[in-house]
Amino acid sequence: MAFALVLLANRRISLSSMRRGAQWLLAEMLVFFAPAVLAVVDHREFLGLLGLIILIVILVGTATVMGVTALTVDLCYRWRSRHALVDHVMG
Repeated sequence: MAFALVLLANRRISLSSMRRGAQWLLAEMLVFFAPAVLAVVDHREFLGLLGLIILIVILVGTATVMGVTALTVDLCYRWRSRHALVDHVMG
């Protein structure tokens, strides 16, 4: 979304192009959600406790991946900043 905003702000892409793309995505939205809807229709147990447990596992897994990624990026940034400072002082 940020990349699209930058493209729009720099006039690299026209507003009408963006509008056409958005309208296409909205028109095809059912294709993106059809597998999930069919899975729920075939497996009614997803609407009960099992579905809630699966949702919690997905949310916890997503939060864990995002947190570990953020910590890794932060550690790499700090490591690089320290080494850049040492290289600047030494060089």
